[in-house]
Amino acid sequence: QRRLGASRILVAGLTGLAAEACKNVALAGVGALVLYDDGAPAVDAAPGNFLAASGLADAAGTADADALTVANATAATLREMNPFGEISILQGPSDLSGIDAAAVKGCDAVLVTGCSLAVAERINDACRDAGASFFYGECRATVANFFADLGPNFRYAVERGRSNTAEKDGDAANNAAADAAVVVSSFVPLREAVSCEWCTL
Repeated sequence: QRRLGASRILVAGLTGLAAEACKNVALAGVGALVLYDDGAPAVDAAPGNFLAASGLADAAGTADADALTVANATAATLREMNPFGEISILQGPSDLSGIDAAAVKGCDAVLVTGCSLAVAERINDACRDAGASFFYGECRATVANFFADLGPNFRYAVERGRSNTAEKDGDAANNAAADAAVVVSSFVPLREAVSCEWCTL
């Protein structure tokens, strides 16, 4: 929980899939969520983006309703879900060219949806350069794909079985570190993953 509370996540392509991911991390207590704003009006939000629909409904009848973008409407709803987190906007062109190494710098993770494979590969390269985790996904009716690049040296802990002896001795705190093994996994970039032949996997 503390790690998520200190995390900064950039989300681009505010589709229904991105809205679901944003909702989950906002409710889990993410420290900072940055939404990429390509200027698309909120009335044209993807049908699955329930966050934008809610933000637009809240703004209905106000002077700002017509000028509301998908990102601003989504951000308004997320701020209600997580009033302690920082929900901000990064403005850029619709081709996502605004997401480069400078934009990714300082982010722990980047989620991209609704873009071409070439754009996703370029953003993944920027994430690799900045040391940020990269997630790419698409969801269309009954077909979906998801990709994760957590970097060449992703470390995580795997809990082993607990020792009954430690519990009896009352030394559970000292034994906790011994019960977890650190594992290092190496992820490949999207460009390399899609160039692989299925028979070699």
